[in-house]
Amino acid sequence: MTVILADKQFIEYYSIDANRSGLVATIPWAMTGLAQLWLGGFLAGWLGRLWALRISICIMIIGVVVQVVPNNFGVLILGRLLTGLGFGCVYIATNLYVAECAPTKLRGSFVGTVSQFGYQLGTLIAFWAGYGMSFHKSPYNIAWRVSNLIQIPIGLAFIFVSFWYPESPSIHA
Repeated sequence: MTVILADKQFIEYYSIDANRSGLVATIPWAMTGLAQLWLGGFLAGWLGRLWALRISICIMIIGVVVQVVPNNFGVLILGRLLTGLGFGCVYIATNLYVAECAPTKLRGSFVGTVSQFGYQLGTLIAFWAGYGMSFHKSPYNIAWRVSNLIQIPIGLAFIFVSFWYPESPSIHA
């Protein structure tokens, strides 16, 4: 979102000032924290780690769609809230899944590495997509929309592939 917050078309479209910029940047992280505290573990325990991941990714995708459809600032914030909610639950379910499925001797390094690698890879893709799209001036407002939409095929690919993953052993306990 950092690249998008600097996009002139985005700034003009939503009349972004310092307060709005701060809100757009921080609201998903606040929701991520709340989701991690109150929902992620419950969802992963109730549905299983993989179903929690799938549903959480769907929530993130809905949030992305809400963010990129032509809307007003309030709808953008709603999309950011949904994206944060989904991400918080994804983060919890991912760490639980990896901790329960990783080989015992590698478990400690896997838990930190897998989730952090995924987060950093996503950040890398987001920054380069935002940078690449920043050169597109026409059609109007496509740059920041595409930079957001790129998350959807990645999420859908994970959901599709996850049906070949084994469920966490704790779901059967």
